[in-house]
Amino acid sequence: MSEAMEGVIAELKREVERLNGELTETGQQKAQAAQYGLVLIEEKDTLQQRIDDLETQYENVKQELTCAQQALQKVSITQRKATRDGVVHEDSLLHETATREVILLASINELEAELRSSRQVIVRTQAEVDNVSTVNADVSRQIARVGEETRLHSRDYQYRGQTCSIAEITSIEGRPVA
Repeated sequence: MSEAMEGVIAELKREVERLNGELTETGQQKAQAAQYGLVLIEEKDTLQQRIDDLETQYENVKQELTCAQQALQKVSITQRKATRDGVVHEDSLLHETATREVILLASINELEAELRSSRQVIVRTQAEVDNVSTVNADVSRQIARVGEETRLHSRDYQYRGQTCSIAEITSIEGRPVA
């Protein structure tokens, strides 16, 4: 029996060695798996930190987008109001300009009519002045002629008066003094 035992012991030794080899291999695999697990945990932590950073960045960008949309909406409303006010103001200016143009055209037409009328009055007045000048020249000639005639008549009357006076004096002198 000893040989059979020795065979069993040898087999058991081989089995123990095989099991020790498997145990060593399994231990190594466990250690390697643990290292991989640690690497994975580190990668998971890194990825989780990256996810947290990206979520924070996403929230910030989302908030900025919301603010930008609100600002854009306010600007859009303000722009529409300004455009509407600008159109109303432009329409008002156009209406005011058209009204001024109508008033100015009416004023121009009135002034042109007044100018034509004034020119006609000037022409008539000039004709009257020319006529009065002609009449004045005629009257001046007549006055000069009448003045000359009056002077001549005055001399003639003086001469006649002197002649009559001399004749009367002569006739008086020729009378006897009584």
